[in-house]
Amino acid sequence: MKRTHAFRSRTNCRGSGEFIDVLVVFFGRAELDMNVLDDEIQDNLKTDDPLPDAVLLVSFDEHADRLIEVWKQNKTRADGLVRRGQRNAVDYLKELAIWKFHDGSFIKIFRDDQSRQSYDLDLAKLWRDGLAQLVDVRGAFQEAPPGHIFKHPSGRATRQFLLASELLRDEVDAYFVAVAVCITAWNRLKGTSTLHIDTMGIYPVARAVEDITRRCGGKVPTWEIDSFHSHGGMAGLHTVLTDSDAVLVSASTTGSMVAKLREDGVPEDALITLLDMSDDGRLGSVVYARNRHTEASRPQRSHNETVIELAGEYFAAQGKKPRPFVLTKAHQPASLQALLKHFSHRSVLRLNHARAENTARTDLVSLDEATVADNTELKAWLEDEVRFKTPASVSHILGLDGAGGQRMAQVCGQILQGIAGRPPKLVSLADLLALGDTTRTEVTGVLVCGAVVGDGHSLRAIARDLRELVPKASRHFVVAVGLPETMRAWLRLKQFLIQSGDKERPYLLSSWKVLPTGAPSGTGDAWRRAAELMQQADQMDITDHAPWPKEQSLASISEMAKALDSLRDGYLRTESGNVLQLTSGFVFWDPTDEIRAASNNAAVSFLAMSAALQNAREHQEVGSRLSSSMHEAVVLDVENFLRFNDGVLQASLLRAADAHELDYSGSPELSEMLREFLEKVFLNANRPYGEASLEFGLALATQRLRLTKTDSLELIDRIKNSLTQPSVLHGLIYVWWISIKGH
Repeated sequence: MKRTHAFRSRTNCRGSGEFIDVLVVFFGRAELDMNVLDDEIQDNLKTDDPLPDAVLLVSFDEHADRLIEVWKQNKTRADGLVRRGQRNAVDYLKELAIWKFHDGSFIKIFRDDQSRQSYDLDLAKLWRDGLAQLVDVRGAFQEAPPGHIFKHPSGRATRQFLLASELLRDEVDAYFVAVAVCITAWNRLKGTSTLHIDTMGIYPVARAVEDITRRCGGKVPTWEIDSFHSHGGMAGLHTVLTDSDAVLVSASTTGSMVAKLREDGVPEDALITLLDMSDDGRLGSVVYARNRHTEASRPQRSHNETVIELAGEYFAAQGKKPRPFVLTKAHQPASLQALLKHFSHRSVLRLNHARAENTARTDLVSLDEATVADNTELKAWLEDEVRFKTPASVSHILGLDGAGGQRMAQVCGQILQGIAGRPPKLVSLADLLALGDTTRTEVTGVLVCGAVVGDGHSLRAIARDLRELVPKASRHFVVAVGLPETMRAWLRLKQFLIQSGDKERPYLLSSWKVLPTGAPSGTGDAWRRAAELMQQADQMDITDHAPWPKEQSLASISEMAKALDSLRDGYLRTESGNVLQLTSGFVFWDPTDEIRAASNNAAVSFLAMSAALQNAREHQEVGSRLSSSMHEAVVLDVENFLRFNDGVLQASLLRAADAHELDYSGSPELSEMLREFLEKVFLNANRPYGEASLEFGLALATQRLRLTKTDSLELIDRIKNSLTQPSVLHGLIYVWWISIKGH
């Protein structure tokens, strides 16, 4: 059960002006003991994010008092929790405090005696930042799919909409949002006895607002909550409103409902909008306005748009089938060709390779760092980048762990020595930690070098360390190759690294090549499911009711398990045992035969297809975007498997796509097309047309690839007589048959 809602934010101390990282943990009405406190704080500190400067434990009224009571009664364990804010003998966590919401404002009511700072923070502002994060994470902002338009209950047509009910998953979410409402409109709410809401979708928030108000200084002991059911029921609302009534509107795009209520005579201070696209010119109070947190966009309208009816908090899009998506050359990422030009060799580009500095962790896609750092074109780029952008104040160069970072640091040191006539000191993080306070004053600037960076957790940690160890030193981060999962992750990393505390003089992040790969850190979903299937093989149920002899199925399961175990880092081979090979004519990469033969074909193909799919997911043109929403599912068109007809490319599509992008069970037409295609693949398993038959079988067996049940059973019926001998393919098809039949 979820007991807290936590978020991180970067803010400034109003007293010192210092910018700090803050972790806020909201406990709501959670039943508290030290085990709960211990678990929640540890879980929120043990992430890939850097340690915060301050941890704020927050609740309201007596629940906040209970936090203090539990903390003081278990001081030894509490001290251990505070020590979680230390690393490498450095105290990163400078304050742990308990805050209470009462009578419309936040009050710091307790500060642990191990705290070394006392920050003067605007927690109301932090709370609004947390609400904005919740809106983004929960998808409360909705944009109509291409060729569609929302029709609002007011009669207006819009391509964008906010859906307040999406914010709520459980009680603690409702209380978190309710606190935001109380912060915004406390003067009215503290005297409220009836709260009118426009939809039952936000009833949990209204009930939480009632509870918080009564406990935190509200003047009215009994409350009533009334739903007037959106635009259809607001006509007579003004006739029943009194001075002790308030109106909470769930969401708005234009402010028309609030404007109409005000026109009817409802007092402006009684009007509260939870989510709105903008607060410019709005009447009443707006809790969350999207324009405060994101740049306004002007979605383009098109002709002949399909209407998605909005009814209160719920969307109706009748008969909407998945939209097929075709991957084209227009989706080729800008940096893909350049990276493959330099780093396609099988000794450089690898799949599921253990990290050199941490063999317990693997990366789905990785490059050999030393090879990257030694690249001549990279060195030429470094010459210009360091010469013209690195601050003259840089006195030390720090390379990330690994051979690549160290070699880049040496190259950059030589460049700076040629410019300044004196060599900067090459150091590790351990060297900086070992410096005394006096010696650290000699560090006037740090250049941080990384050869290959993913989502940037190591860079984030180093940036946090530098802020702690040498806060006044300038910083320049230089990355040779960035391989983030998404471009959004890279932009978030950049935003974090360049924050200097002086908006006029941000730090610098330079990168030679950046390619969002679509590949998460660690093992990819397709490989994880394959590993789980291999582990389940020994306990597989072999039924007498299958279309094949029991002994043949049992032997095929064993063959399947062996094949999965032998190729954990690549693709399954052809039915005849050959490695899947890339031929000429690949639209995203077409090298010479010699270069292709020397490359890791599986890794090259996976990187190319995964990066192209990710580029499609984040494409600027909505009509060219591979992106599903609650109003429209988007799946890969079956045509993609015909366009990219090398087995290794088909396997890459199957493994790089998200599972929902391969779910054709909601479209009988697409499912039938896929069934016809798969029939040809499986019946030609020993020919070039079916060289990826085992990969298609694996995708079906692990349920990443889905057809309708009718097409699934028909496909098995059409291919069952071709499976006459024990084989890997037979084992995979048997597992798929088991899942369809529900054995």
